[in-house]
Amino acid sequence: MDLSFKSTVLGDVAGILNENGHSFYFKYWVTKISLRRVIKASDAELWIAAAESPQLSDEELEERKLAAYHAEKSESTTGISHLGFIKTVPISDLQRLLCLWFLTYDYGTIALHPGELKRIFDQPEQPQLLKSIAFGQASGVLHEGQLAIARLLLENGYSMAKDTDFFFSLLEKIWKVETRVGNESDAQAVIVPAMQKLAALVLEYGQSPNIMAAFSCVHPHECTPLHIVPPGLAAELIRCKAEVNSKDFEGKSPLDWVLQPPTWSRHWNLARRYEMCCLLVNAGGLMSPSTPAKVWTDALATFEMAGHDTRVLLDKSPSQKYLPPQSAIQSFYGYFSKV
Repeated sequence: MDLSFKSTVLGDVAGILNENGHSFYFKYWVTKISLRRVIKASDAELWIAAAESPQLSDEELEERKLAAYHAEKSESTTGISHLGFIKTVPISDLQRLLCLWFLTYDYGTIALHPGELKRIFDQPEQPQLLKSIAFGQASGVLHEGQLAIARLLLENGYSMAKDTDFFFSLLEKIWKVETRVGNESDAQAVIVPAMQKLAALVLEYGQSPNIMAAFSCVHPHECTPLHIVPPGLAAELIRCKAEVNSKDFEGKSPLDWVLQPPTWSRHWNLARRYEMCCLLVNAGGLMSPSTPAKVWTDALATFEMAGHDTRVLLDKSPSQKYLPPQSAIQSFYGYFSKV
């Protein structure tokens, strides 16, 4: 924490006083964002009298006064409620404050009266708060407390229609963590379940499951969410009316990606591929005409050799013309039984 700021707020005891951490972080952000406000308050003079110096310019002196004023106002609500103080902050400043990820530091502050949240979201420009929750954590960890904040925002008017790139950014982050693409660490794998919960939450509050976006893991590759998500989230997308036969920029379906992954993509383990196949085929998923029929028969044989029940897949072929004759699979096993 900036010691000069603490000195302005707390005077001579700045170096020894242990203040409430969340409260102080909050007032610190407010001060940094709202210094431009022109406030004439005699109370502020009392706080900064000892800090005034002939070396300070008029602008610097005004900033000191503003800092002291905001700090005094927030101190008067410490241990009670920040709501009164927040109401004194102009909407434009409050939006800028929210966009600077102060959610990371003070969860209690965002749990405002619903009217205050509505006051924020009714503005033409909606602050992109979900990005702050999902990607703005210094620790890189997303936990239940932040999911509760996300739900609170969505319940009180946060519009996914005004936050058009969040959903796919979240899904891409999940993909990168799972595949260790770029700088993603093994430790970040623990956040995948929480991110999947956040994705399911925004779907519950109106996020379209059928968006098309550039998936830039290695090179730009436009596809839909169903092409890249893990099985648990795929089931949620399908429940929310995702188009199971959506096409990527090459005309490939999600089932194509499972059976014959793009050359740059990670090849998932057999159990995950089998689970995704079952989900997609049971929902009506098809292979694209450009995918050879042999890809399907080979996948069935591989699944069965690994002990997976392929009857559910045989009964619901991804395309009637690709339905493998039972004798073909039997002859496949017959060959290996003789080796």
